[in-house]
Amino acid sequence: MGWFRIPRNARIGLTGAAVTLAVAACQTYAPAPLPVKPDLLDRLPMQQPGPVNMDQVATIAVINNPDLRSARYKDGVADAQAFEAGILPNPQLAAGLALPTNQQPGRTADCQPNCALPGAGWNFGLTYDLQTFLTQGAKVATAEAARDQAKLNVLWQEWQTVQQARTLYATGINVEEKRVLYQAAEDRYAVQSQRSQQALRAGDITFDTAGTDLAALLDARSQLRTTERAESQNIFNIRALIGVTQNVDVTLRPLGVPDIPDRAAVEAALAKVAQVRPDLRALQAGYQSQEESLREAVLAQFPSIQFGVSRATDTPGDRSDIGKVVHSINIGATISLPLFDHNQGNIAIQRATRAQLLAEYQARLDQATSDSWRIWNEMQELNTAYNEVEMSLPQLQANADAAERAYMNGDLPALTAVALQSALITREAEAADLKQSLWSDSIALASVLGTQVEPVVEMPVAEMPVAEMPIAEMPVAEMPVVEMKEPMP
Repeated sequence: MGWFRIPRNARIGLTGAAVTLAVAACQTYAPAPLPVKPDLLDRLPMQQPGPVNMDQVATIAVINNPDLRSARYKDGVADAQAFEAGILPNPQLAAGLALPTNQQPGRTADCQPNCALPGAGWNFGLTYDLQTFLTQGAKVATAEAARDQAKLNVLWQEWQTVQQARTLYATGINVEEKRVLYQAAEDRYAVQSQRSQQALRAGDITFDTAGTDLAALLDARSQLRTTERAESQNIFNIRALIGVTQNVDVTLRPLGVPDIPDRAAVEAALAKVAQVRPDLRALQAGYQSQEESLREAVLAQFPSIQFGVSRATDTPGDRSDIGKVVHSINIGATISLPLFDHNQGNIAIQRATRAQLLAEYQARLDQATSDSWRIWNEMQELNTAYNEVEMSLPQLQANADAAERAYMNGDLPALTAVALQSALITREAEAADLKQSLWSDSIALASVLGTQVEPVVEMPVAEMPVAEMPIAEMPVAEMPVVEMKEPMP
């Protein structure tokens, strides 16, 4: 027992060292004030100015979107939670002092200075819950799977931002094409109406002819103003999505018609969609986290054992033993008796939660298959309609040109000429709408299948304010697919 006797100076030194280490390990606090002004770019992050294409807009959105920049900090929270789960809990320290309450009269006078009082003593001990070592592995695995799920959710949010940016781009091209179309119609009808009004005042034409030209002008002007408002709103949404101020010029490059994948390509993409789509992989990670939570709950049903060791001193209560000190070391264990609660309630909750996650994953997987074929079939129909409209445009253009010449020569009524010109404008606007719908479906299908979603960086990015916050990515190889099985009843 002599090895427990540490000199007083050594004890003081060890205590001071322990306090120093504890203080050194403590974290410090520093305030982080909130921003007082917006953090938007005043120009596009491109070294060469000019029109941007669809992939460039998507890339800027992924890098600089304010919501994504905020979401990426959730990765840090998930990392911190995984780190916290790996830290073992601290042992419990207990100390006590026992003071006598049954001193005899004159007892204090008989005691020399610094001597111990009869019956006085102290104790000092450490206790640790051994069940921690039993459940720690499952707890860490749960937190790590939850961390992977958080990262994949951010990645899926990036994919959604890419889809939104590309959809806004396609919408912007559509309203721009229709604005040009209606602007040309307004210009033509304005000249035509002005001539009609002059001819009406001169008595060369009747009121119905002049009224038809004026009605066509007003209709074209109304369509132009509606399209201008839609274009303004769309470019506003693009600027907000990519995180730039509203005075930044965003000029879009024209689009052709998107390619439609064949049936074999859709089937091949669906065969590996669970390994590609971040939201499905996030659900897999969440399911794995729940598996570990269930395992932790099962392990926690075993009795909790607390082990402790303590040292105590005491002084005898007999007057003849004044000045003597009794030292003792106590070793003890405490075990809970699972007579009523052996964690069966928590186990039932975790199993039910696992069954819910399994059903949610299956539903999401089924929805991916259904959405893919629905969009693909819709694209076939849209493509057929678009080709029909495109094939009719040359003949409509020729009819409208001939009608305009005949009307100007007085050989055709105004109502007929305007009808033929309006038919051409309507079909051209329909072609633009069908092309936009094809692009919207193509973008949606790519997102559902997980194909061609990652934006292609085609321009050098300069002076990005979020360069220290990389795009959240997790290669497929790093996230194995969890095999879903029916939960145990």
